[in-house]
Amino acid sequence: MYLENNQKHMNNRKYFVYIRKSTDVEDKQELSLDAQKRIINEYVSRNKITVAKWFEEKLSARKKGRPIFNELIEKLGADGISGVICHKPDRLTRNLWDSARINEMMELGKDFIFITGSYPNNAQGKLMFNISTATSKWYVDNLSEETKKGQEQRIIQGFFPGVPPLGYLTKKEYLTLTAKETDKREIDSLTAPIVKKAYELYDIGSLSIEGVVEWAYKEGFRGRPSKKRPAGKVGKGAWYNILTNPFYYGWFKWLGQLRKGSHSPIVDYELWDRVQRRLKTKGHRFQLLYEFPFKIEQMHCGICGAGITAEQKFQVICPICKFKFWYKNKRNCPKCKTALNKMDKPKYLHYIYYHCTRSRFNCSERSVRHEYLQQVFEEAIDKITLPPELSDVFREELKQGFKEEQNLRDVSL
Repeated sequence: MYLENNQKHMNNRKYFVYIRKSTDVEDKQELSLDAQKRIINEYVSRNKITVAKWFEEKLSARKKGRPIFNELIEKLGADGISGVICHKPDRLTRNLWDSARINEMMELGKDFIFITGSYPNNAQGKLMFNISTATSKWYVDNLSEETKKGQEQRIIQGFFPGVPPLGYLTKKEYLTLTAKETDKREIDSLTAPIVKKAYELYDIGSLSIEGVVEWAYKEGFRGRPSKKRPAGKVGKGAWYNILTNPFYYGWFKWLGQLRKGSHSPIVDYELWDRVQRRLKTKGHRFQLLYEFPFKIEQMHCGICGAGITAEQKFQVICPICKFKFWYKNKRNCPKCKTALNKMDKPKYLHYIYYHCTRSRFNCSERSVRHEYLQQVFEEAIDKITLPPELSDVFREELKQGFKEEQNLRDVSL
């Protein structure tokens, strides 16, 4: 090669060395940084070249603006630096802007040595270098176009090209769990039930978004870890995104368009739509779909002073295997697989629980059943002293009111 045959020209001269890869993912690189270092060290040792400084970068060369490359070019103009050594031209640049800056340095007499084949600092060498750079630029642009075509086809088929939201497994998570690869976004069996329950609790008015944040954290719901921070609490903004993301009912947005996905939904569209209507109400205040017997907005926790919320549980006892389960989102008994519509006189159960929202801190107060709370109120009422002529009237009316509420709930079931 040109510079191999001019070893005396390089002796006692100082050069910069530039090595680069596009990302931190080793298996996506043509040659790792360590491999580039090894090859260049062998070259400079064989040719007795003095290295003034190593420049190492982990950015794509497709666009201008690489900080390490810019530093290299700025310092290259200093006296005593003869040029740059690099593994290949496409490690140094893949865009015409940076190629022009390299040409300027060549005009100033700076050498650019490439291990895979160097170019003499003359008209022919500059032409060959520019052709090599233009070819690299074409390769990158063409690869980008072909990638976009393939991605668009996958989107048409319903495959989401980005990282799926919480409740679904990423490709890496799925590969770790199953040792299999898939482009389909699979449901995470640990976090998906919490997401679905959060939708249901918000839908019936049991929890606000703030309440969902605290409840989900207590249930073990965490965000995905990153290099800078471990998996942590999912905040209010993130939960708002979860409650408004169409991905959870089987669709997804891409480039402003709503597309039907190939993944399995976590919630149905009707539930998702009801949650959207609640979120759009002023100040996120909403009316309860179910009118609980006690006015929870007038109740407060006796331990921490936070508000009280309520939730319902709908269960059924299978007459075949006697297994009790939540039936609102099921068609069959989870244990014996008997269909609900084929069960002979199944026993349906309905419970109402009241508990602290824990919006101030992690309150230790446990939930209580509606029946217990009703008994407490009745006992408190019995202790109230009224004039004899009014006491019997008030007591009977209050008890009758409780009975009517109970009858209405039973009829609604």
